[in-house]
Amino acid sequence: MSFNIKRIIGILGTLALLVLMWYVSNIVVYLLISIVISLVCAPLLHLLDKITIKNKPFPGWASALIALVTVYIALISFLSIFTPVLAEEVRIIATLNMDDVYTAFSEPVRFLEQKAEEYNIQPDPSMTNREYVKTKVLGLMDLSQIPDFFAGLVSGLGNVLIAFFSISFISFFLMKDRWIVGGMIEALTPDKYMAQVKEVLSKSKKTLTRYFVGLIIQVSLITALLSITL
Repeated sequence: MSFNIKRIIGILGTLALLVLMWYVSNIVVYLLISIVISLVCAPLLHLLDKITIKNKPFPGWASALIALVTVYIALISFLSIFTPVLAEEVRIIATLNMDDVYTAFSEPVRFLEQKAEEYNIQPDPSMTNREYVKTKVLGLMDLSQIPDFFAGLVSGLGNVLIAFFSISFISFFLMKDRWIVGGMIEALTPDKYMAQVKEVLSKSKKTLTRYFVGLIIQVSLITALLSITL
């Protein structure tokens, strides 16, 4: 009976936790992003741990601040490189004549028309297949939504700033007090499983750190090669 009660309490507790996570989903997302940032910065933090000042270890808050500033510099560098390119592409696309674009696709459109006639397909009886295809193609390339997209982006700037400061705040303390996540997990772990959980946490942290760092290096190299060659 006691086992069933424990199971019921465990299920109810899990459901309550899931409901709570649903209502504070933004905070959960911020926490996950902050954990990824702390994992990516782990090699830099370990390097800073080797620094001593007058035979005293480098302050944890200073290491976290340097790592966070490094992330900011990398992010700003990325945006400074790609934002002008993206803005120029949007400007070029905005000047396109959609009828000319449709004309450029005349051969594929003609092929679709032939197949539709061959199999007696007419999606919309109120118009010819050519008119129907043209409407759909031009609809896919409709640029009128671009201003609405940027307007929504500007209106959501407040949420972006909240997310930025929240992630920065959480990341700073995760890197300053690196025991927080592990300590929370260990606090919820029964004593008989403590050794296994510590081993899993240690291996998982190393594996995830290598994965995210390797992923960033891979993306950076591919981006650099494509930018140079194209």
